[in-house]
Amino acid sequence: MSNLGRIWIFGDEYGAKESDLETYHDVLLKLLGVPIFNFAKEFTSQEYCFHTVVENIRSFSDNDLLIIFLTDIRREWFFSAFPDKSDLQTILRAFGSKKKDFYENFFQRYQPIHIKQDRQKLFINYIKLLTKDYYHCPLIIKSFPNSSEMEFLSSIGDMEAISRGEFKNQNYFLNTQKRPNNLSQSNHQLFGNKIVSYLEGKSFSLTKGFVKNLYQSKDELK
Repeated sequence: MSNLGRIWIFGDEYGAKESDLETYHDVLLKLLGVPIFNFAKEFTSQEYCFHTVVENIRSFSDNDLLIIFLTDIRREWFFSAFPDKSDLQTILRAFGSKKKDFYENFFQRYQPIHIKQDRQKLFINYIKLLTKDYYHCPLIIKSFPNSSEMEFLSSIGDMEAISRGEFKNQNYFLNTQKRPNNLSQSNHQLFGNKIVSYLEGKSFSLTKGFVKNLYQSKDELK
């Protein structure tokens, strides 16, 4: 992988580097030793992800690797200054006294799912066209089952399945400081290793190769 330049990461809470604990981001730094630019942000929408990619597009080189986490397609970038307030319940909690402003923005900005799906397809086609001569094909990852209906993405699996699989009772799905990116330390290491293997020419899949049933209950993460 001597031809690897830099790694660019975009997306949501599964990609973000927002913890002091070791994550897949740190695993990549140790194993690859190349600069990593992480623009992923917790609880943001696909629209925000696409925006940050386009903002940085002139900085990419043909030996860079792009990693893009596609979040829940229902999320919306309602307020420019608050990209992480992307769903109804989060916004109503955060803006309590300004609910009227939210509802006005909601009706002005909300887009039906089929419009978002079309936008997603256009974005992915654009990324493929942009990187067709790159040494490394972009790694596009579904964060949630409903992130995309595109078959080539669905066959890879999704990050939420790994996260839920860490619990014997998979109803326990928590975002805690003890589990950054909703993953255990063990699965961060395995996820980082999978990305390195992808760069070495191996197939990439999230459907196997991860640790399961680590936690009996949510009390273990308090």
